[in-house]
Amino acid sequence: MALIDELRDVVAPVLIANGYRLYDIKMQVIKKETYLIVLVEKGNKRLDINEIVEISEPLSVALDEADLIKQAYILDVGSAGAEKTLRLDELSEYLNEYVLVKLKTHQDKLAEVYGQLINVTDKQISIMTKDKTRTKQVDIELGNVAHIRLAIKY
Repeated sequence: MALIDELRDVVAPVLIANGYRLYDIKMQVIKKETYLIVLVEKGNKRLDINEIVEISEPLSVALDEADLIKQAYILDVGSAGAEKTLRLDELSEYLNEYVLVKLKTHQDKLAEVYGQLINVTDKQISIMTKDKTRTKQVDIELGNVAHIRLAIKY
């Protein structure tokens, strides 16, 4: 088993026990320092700094007990972010959220669509978007989704 998979097996249960979910985990070397970067989420709720601090301590304890990383490292726990990439198999958790969908091929002369995610099936998603002054629904086949992320509505 790869080290990152072993780390995931240590981190994920700690997060779940505290009401969080693992979004991503990776190791990076930045300016000769090794970082273990753990990105967490709590459903579609945005996390604040207090929540990050709250979950960092039990993660640190569990990682120290597992002792999988032999060199010195810095644990960097953070939120997946306000504009995090969404996974296609989790889209139903983000109904009514404002998203950006980048398309593989243009649809109705559009390369991307901003709008509210209003429906998710196993074959397509529906976005309620504005076209100048008119609101319209755009149905997008999942196979045509190149990238989808949360977006901030200005």
